[in-house]
Amino acid sequence: MDRDKRFLENREHGDIFLPLNIYDSRKEGYLSAIDQHWHKETEITLVVEGDVIFKVNKDTYHASKGDVIIISPYNTHSAQIISPKEGFALTIVFDLSMLKSSSQFGISYKYIDPILEGKRDITAFIPSYDKNYIFAEIIKNITDLFVNEKFGYELEINSELLKFLYNMYKKYEEKYNGERLIGDESARGMKKAIDYINDHYNDKITIKELASITNYSESYFMHYFKNITNLSVIEYIIKIRLVKSLDLLAGTELSITDISGEIGFNSVSYFTKLFKKQFKLTPIKYRKNIKIQSK
Repeated sequence: MDRDKRFLENREHGDIFLPLNIYDSRKEGYLSAIDQHWHKETEITLVVEGDVIFKVNKDTYHASKGDVIIISPYNTHSAQIISPKEGFALTIVFDLSMLKSSSQFGISYKYIDPILEGKRDITAFIPSYDKNYIFAEIIKNITDLFVNEKFGYELEINSELLKFLYNMYKKYEEKYNGERLIGDESARGMKKAIDYINDHYNDKITIKELASITNYSESYFMHYFKNITNLSVIEYIIKIRLVKSLDLLAGTELSITDISGEIGFNSVSYFTKLFKKQFKLTPIKYRKNIKIQSK
């Protein structure tokens, strides 16, 4: 897997409300001549008309009408429509972490995190004659939802993406089913600790408490936690608090100071600083955006 920083794409796909975008090559010119690049997002392309040449790492795929190509995060890839005036493609680029849930550690651990961490490659070429042709249908459904933006469309897009992921695992069950990232008993112990954090995120939580839940030493627990979450315990707790603050900002009239205290921060300025670092805007701006969208 090539992660040469020279080819890292400097482009945002969607925003914090929906980290997903759809590119129609007829409108965007997105696929007519795209040089090699990589990004942390997952990419799914349906060739609607014509022929497209994809290069993913060292592999080359000739995709025609109805074919689907799925590109896992971090894979260097390029694309070229052979005759742009006669052909076009729909490409969905999305951050797979939008499907993660802090309350569903087991699902994230087994099916999503390995892809996000680059440990599992789901790159695949699915021709139109494949009996499992549901992928093209999913792409069309997501595109319709994205374009029409009816109330609740984000929820349905999430549902379609989960359907996509399920069918990927179903189709390649033998390939993925034998993988074992960490022992089942160890995973259960860590799940208990993570569940405890999710339930007590606004309290003062100590490493000693969490380590005792898993029956690990404190040093091993911290190492193990970082290994499977890519975050330190403190970073994880902060992330959970910030995610919880989104619901309070959108669904209540509590002041920013009250919300800061509600989620476990003693300093509203510290909360604001962390929020802006995580979501690229202030809590006040986020609340204003939500109100504008709901009108």
